[in-house]
Amino acid sequence: MRSFAVTAIAGAATAFAFANAVTIRTVLAGMSHISPAPLGAGLAISLAAIVNRGGLNRAAHNAAGLPAEPLTMNRPSAIGFAANKIVRFGGLAGAAVFVRHGATKAYPKGSVIAACLLASLASLAALGVLLATTIALLSFSGSLSGWWLVGAAGFGAYAFVITAAVALVVVRRDLAERLWASLTAATNRLTKRPLEPGTAVNDLADALAAARSNRRWSRRALGHAIGSKALGAAMLLCAAAAVGAPLGLRGAIIIYATALTASMASIVPAGVGVVEASTGALLVSSGASLGIAALAVALFRVFDLWIPVATGAVMAHGSKTRPDPGSLLAAPAVLPAAPTEMVPA
Repeated sequence: MRSFAVTAIAGAATAFAFANAVTIRTVLAGMSHISPAPLGAGLAISLAAIVNRGGLNRAAHNAAGLPAEPLTMNRPSAIGFAANKIVRFGGLAGAAVFVRHGATKAYPKGSVIAACLLASLASLAALGVLLATTIALLSFSGSLSGWWLVGAAGFGAYAFVITAAVALVVVRRDLAERLWASLTAATNRLTKRPLEPGTAVNDLADALAAARSNRRWSRRALGHAIGSKALGAAMLLCAAAAVGAPLGLRGAIIIYATALTASMASIVPAGVGVVEASTGALLVSSGASLGIAALAVALFRVFDLWIPVATGAVMAHGSKTRPDPGSLLAAPAVLPAAPTEMVPA
């Protein structure tokens, strides 16, 4: 965990310097013009978003039949978020954090993977709500372009594939077991490890089936996921208000949805550079000057990305010296990363 913390901090600092080299002087020059009230509100919302991510993963774990008490998921959620942003590899880095955390609690690995999938599905549904809202707003104002329709169709296809794959695990467990066995055998041959039987697929299927009956926790997970998107748009509003950029709620939703889509489409970790360019361009088109837009974007990225990543790095470092209380009840074990796709908050 110590090495991850160092990597996360160094990676975040390097990415920020490269992505914002042109605007750093503008930001420093404009610091005296930032309104303290919106700045404080943005910082508070950023911290609330970190806690909300913990609530999302707690609800997903409980839906999968894994007991998780209030606030216990804040640390792994923050570390997992930082891992996914720094190491952009389909969410595997973040999933590995939860698998490691589950090992300290003696949770079945397959059940932990199921919890990660449930959190991802909730985030996917919340993203669908955000995109549908954005398309509706653009349609009402006559600003809907063909690119948004293409993007919506692509998202729909992606969501269908992910949902169908999860349903396949529950309905066709035998097929999922064969696929998992083949994947495990191939991996073991590459790593020259002996083939060991496991129950990961059965645990995964059982946990996903249990989530169908734990609808209260599943609804909570969806609520936290939608709340995450709302908090993201609120951070953008606070950043714009802090520097005096003209931006209303409608514009904040549209620009935030665009930034989130750009981040997902980008192969660069955390969408660094792509998000800044798209968000800045849309703020300028909304009436902000180039300098004000650059300052607003920098503040937004501090709220939405750099504070959560730094928090995750610090918590990863702290976990080295302050072990999880659950580790006193179960011997820790290091398990491989789970093959799951994670969707950004």
